[in-house]
Amino acid sequence: SYMLGNIFFETEDYEKSILFLRKVKHANIDMTNYMLSQAYAMQGQVALARGAIEKAIIANPSEQVYQDFRTSLKEWNHE
Repeated sequence: SYMLGNIFFETEDYEKSILFLRKVKHANIDMTNYMLSQAYAMQGQVALARGAIEKAIIANPSEQVYQDFRTSLKEWNHE
């Protein structure tokens, strides 16, 4: 599911990417939630994007890219 979600993300088919990434339960959980957050954001689903990025940060709090994306989500939504 992760690989298919990644492929659909890279081809900008965010709807299909979300479908596959939501099925990932164990492997690459932080990266999966980061990608899921990006896909949600690209579809304008900011609340879901925030939830997914928080899960990524919980899974790997030392990854600065996740922190930066959370910040950009706040700025993007003018909060």
